[in-house]
Amino acid sequence: MIPAETLALYDDLLQLAALPAYSGHNLNFRTKTVKGHKYHYLQLKLSSRHVEKYLGEDSPEMRDHIEQEKELWQRHQADRTHRERLVGQLRVGGMIAPSHAHAKVLAVLARAGIFHAGGVMVGTLAFQCYANMLGIDMTTRRRILGTQDIDIAESPRVNVAAGQDAQPLREAILASGLGFFEVPALDARQPSTAYQVRGQSLRVDILTPASPRNRDQDPVPMPAWNTHAKPLRHLDYLMADAQQAVVLAGAGIYVNVPAPARYALHKLFVQQQRPATENSKAQRDREQAAFLIGTLREQRPGDLYLAADAVAAQGKRFRSAVLAGLNDLQEPQLVQYIEKSPETNG
Repeated sequence: MIPAETLALYDDLLQLAALPAYSGHNLNFRTKTVKGHKYHYLQLKLSSRHVEKYLGEDSPEMRDHIEQEKELWQRHQADRTHRERLVGQLRVGGMIAPSHAHAKVLAVLARAGIFHAGGVMVGTLAFQCYANMLGIDMTTRRRILGTQDIDIAESPRVNVAAGQDAQPLREAILASGLGFFEVPALDARQPSTAYQVRGQSLRVDILTPASPRNRDQDPVPMPAWNTHAKPLRHLDYLMADAQQAVVLAGAGIYVNVPAPARYALHKLFVQQQRPATENSKAQRDREQAAFLIGTLREQRPGDLYLAADAVAAQGKRFRSAVLAGLNDLQEPQLVQYIEKSPETNG
């Protein structure tokens, strides 16, 4: 287990990282004069490009507002140094940090405002966050932490921080300087829903919950992010109770992740759906689910039952797969609990 003192430092870092500040940006205020009138703009540098946001016409109130923003930015720059120190302490204290390559990509997404605007990180990178959230030393379990994919899903249920607008995700990724290109869809007539680093297996997949009307699973347009997402059934279950976390890179990267209990039960469903060619991934799904269920049973058993309550609403197919996975893990209490829940069609 991670010491309580280290967990307290993690909580401090999370609170600081969650603040909607410009501490990760190069901030600059500019003025333009048009036909004798002065106008103010905020200019941010995101990766290799500049984004300009109109603030308003010149006035004493506007100038006061800009001065307040400058003071806030300077204060957050000092906080950034403190946050970087906290990240170093937490890594030394045994907490999990992403690879350098993953950290660079997550920093690009964070600078674009994706997480403050409701994006949720799912998949194994989210699982890595749970080790830190729950205070578990993963030194001997690193085998189940490995991944090359970064899965980002859009959810309307995550609270959006005031004043934070997401920049177009497509432009942020392609202009990052990391060598990303759009992965062509299998059907050339359909738009891409993934980005990959040229010459590497590292990729970013954009996901969204499937709707009953989209039975063909066609890519879903996401205008705010200027990209398309791959719809997945039962992703709404995974994302319904998204929670805040901080990734230990740079000055701490604020992210949203699914509730650990929902992640565990969803992994049991995913495991059951994988073909034989993905046996190694299925085994990792099972091990991640087993690890989380065992940990939560000791620390937060109520979370497991809350996640189990929502299983029936996903329909018979999802319910049957979760029950099969729980039987395989020899979890009779959870099996009996779900079996007593009213079944629904699906």
